[in-house]
Amino acid sequence: RRGTAAGRATAASVLATADAYVGTKYVWGGETPGGFDCSGFVQMLYRQHGITLPRDAGPQSGRGTKIAYAARFTAAPRPGS
Repeated sequence: RRGTAAGRATAASVLATADAYVGTKYVWGGETPGGFDCSGFVQMLYRQHGITLPRDAGPQSGRGTKIAYAARFTAAPRPGS
């Protein structure tokens, strides 16, 4: 599966790729289509779209654009929210 360039990855394209892995088994420490854990899945998924993320959830949470706490509840949810 080919990813998109980092500047062109959209929430919809990332979610469409994620849908292809529904039903994949959970494997602690896994980071391949043979089995994932949560952060391994996120890392692999975004890598397919040209976005490099750290392996573990803690450092992953520091990436991206932070939004105000209230904005999460006042704006209409969109794919990727």
